[in-house]
Amino acid sequence: MGIFNKIIKEISKKIDETGITIQNNRSKIVCHSCGSIQKEPTRYCCDCGAEIGKINNDYDDVPIMNSKEKQDYTKAIFLYANSSSEIKSNTDYVRYLTYECGLLNPQKYHKELIEQGYYRLADIAEILNNYKVDELKNISKNSNLKVAGKKLELINRIKEEAPEEVINKIKSYKQIYVLSEKGKKFLDENRDYIKIHTHPSWQITIDDYLKAKKQSNSYSSFNDLAWGIFNHRTIEYSKNRQYGLVRNNFYNMYQLLKEEEKNERALEMLIMVIIYDLSGVSTVELLELYKQGIYDKDQLLDSYSNIFLAPGIIKAISDLEPFYTEKLARDVYKKVFLPINFCSENLLIEFMNDLYNNTIFDYDKYIDKVNLERINYLKKI
Repeated sequence: MGIFNKIIKEISKKIDETGITIQNNRSKIVCHSCGSIQKEPTRYCCDCGAEIGKINNDYDDVPIMNSKEKQDYTKAIFLYANSSSEIKSNTDYVRYLTYECGLLNPQKYHKELIEQGYYRLADIAEILNNYKVDELKNISKNSNLKVAGKKLELINRIKEEAPEEVINKIKSYKQIYVLSEKGKKFLDENRDYIKIHTHPSWQITIDDYLKAKKQSNSYSSFNDLAWGIFNHRTIEYSKNRQYGLVRNNFYNMYQLLKEEEKNERALEMLIMVIIYDLSGVSTVELLELYKQGIYDKDQLLDSYSNIFLAPGIIKAISDLEPFYTEKLARDVYKKVFLPINFCSENLLIEFMNDLYNNTIFDYDKYIDKVNLERINYLKKI
């Protein structure tokens, strides 16, 4: 058990270094690879299948936003996160304003943006929009107004028919600030920064973006820059034999292509993910441990296979069935170069046909087949 724990610790250390971690945001555990919320602690993400590392709760790496571009990034994310809000205590602002934007005193920053004209006081309709439907119905009931209708109807009815003292009481209860025209214009001019923020699974930092933008022409869109970053990562990860990160990068490329409605190419990326998931390429690391004498033959044969298929990936592939052809799958397979691959081309085709042609798809069957190939391979060593 001592050796096993040592190996697991080393693998976890590698995962931490590469950034495949879970961020514990209060009660939410979020996979950094695909951004999905996990229902419980797990070694693999339930949606994308990425391996998960440590839970990180602190602010050890608060960024220093020391350039105009980075300060604009902070401003854009703050305006996006607080487009309609009262001034709150520092602990009530979302925590990523600290670990993503470097803001240690968001309350002070909020006040500064108000003074600079990025916000204005909300009118009564905008204030009411911050209330929940049940709260609006209570206001209506206490004002002897109808309580039926959707949120917008309730807001309009209160605004037009509620007694003046009720309106004044609502206005005085708390001051809500909304984006001014200046704030809206700034946000519109910096949409790329919002895309960085709203795609955390892509792990594109402001530094990555600024570097890519500097190296590209001025007409490149955010997606063009992101694609270039992904391509560069694929090369670097492959060179460093970080095959799990290559696999996750293909998943990121799928997400980008799906957003652009390039569905056939998106499916190609998902097929690449499946090949990596079924390849058993992590066996390379185990063989290194065997060569170093850390594992003996029995431990090598008993080692964890690390082969896993995420239901979210299966579902995404199923949704793209209209764009599938066997030729497409075979063409994708020919592009894969791995030091070990227990997923043959024929097994991939069988997998895809089985997935698309059967109502109940047993993907464990393919994991078992690959594991059998893996064990037979290890027995011969």
